[in-house]
Amino acid sequence: MAQVVHDTVHGAISLEGSFEPLLETREFQKLSSIRQLGLAHLVFPGANHTRLEHSLGVGHTARRICRNLGLAEWETALIASAALLHDVGHGPYSHTLEAILHERLGVDHMAITKDIITGRQPPPDTVLGGATIPEVLAAHDLDPAEVAALVTGSLGDSEQSRLAVHDGQAHYSGPAYRGQVVHSTVDADQIDYLLRDSHYTGVAHGTIDGERLVHSLVLHNNQLVISRSGVPAVEGMLVARTLMYSAVYFHKTVRIAELMLARAVEQIDDLGALEVQSLVDTELDARLEELGGFQRETLQRLRYRRLYKVAWALSPQEIGDEHREPLRPLADATNRRRAEARIAKRLGLEPGEVIIDLPLAELLLSEPRIASTGI
Repeated sequence: MAQVVHDTVHGAISLEGSFEPLLETREFQKLSSIRQLGLAHLVFPGANHTRLEHSLGVGHTARRICRNLGLAEWETALIASAALLHDVGHGPYSHTLEAILHERLGVDHMAITKDIITGRQPPPDTVLGGATIPEVLAAHDLDPAEVAALVTGSLGDSEQSRLAVHDGQAHYSGPAYRGQVVHSTVDADQIDYLLRDSHYTGVAHGTIDGERLVHSLVLHNNQLVISRSGVPAVEGMLVARTLMYSAVYFHKTVRIAELMLARAVEQIDDLGALEVQSLVDTELDARLEELGGFQRETLQRLRYRRLYKVAWALSPQEIGDEHREPLRPLADATNRRRAEARIAKRLGLEPGEVIIDLPLAELLLSEPRIASTGI
């Protein structure tokens, strides 16, 4: 009989099939030491949940969707395993440092996730040993390459995740339904993170009808679609996601804290982006503490909530033609750093103590589905 764990959001979750051995791998257990919402706990004290909890919830939700669709057990196991593993490539503080990874190496956590699932990137170096993710998948007759493909399916294609109408139903055209359960406009990932993040932050904006969403997903022409009766639940989810981004994920104080940490990490000359990505939250903290100087000061500022303040802000609604040309070069990260350095020098401040934030690029990096829906 499969083991059962009790989750705050979903209740009892069965660790049947590949779930329990995958949960026990070093690669997956690393997620228990990475906060789901980065530094959001500085604003929302309850936001201390981890990537492991979220990943387990996504795997559970994907399995429920598959069984509600009437898929075969082998197919359910394939899709649910991909959903369970969709975040194993995350580094410390989740999305906080992802822009650095992208700027330096041109990759994101999804590319690293693929390498971990397929075995191209070794598991964390510990004395404990144990099976790796690709070994567990193979032992359960699951192809690691196929699992990785479901996790990293492109979200940027023009046909992916597009809201359309077909034979009286609202649906999302794109790749086959297997990948859509994991990544699409309505997927197991979003259902879990909106429910979970809303619960732990106490922000009601993220409240969605998860049950209705799961039961509204049906198959049509090999695509995952929403029945017409489920359209209101989808509309509610899209609005909830937008509100959670403004109220939580891109809250100005959360954003300040995350950018402070990013600047401290950027200025470590001998620390590679992949090395940073291999750490957990406390390991990164220890590195910053050891380095002293600006890194240690930033860590202490974050620890004791002595954060930078907003000197000047311009909302999208306030941007006029007179602002566009001066702001356009700042879309490039290198130009932003140069502008920050010039301002810091004029004010007698240290590099890293002035931050210019244009969040759109990082928003689309952390949540590419927003680009496909326009919401």
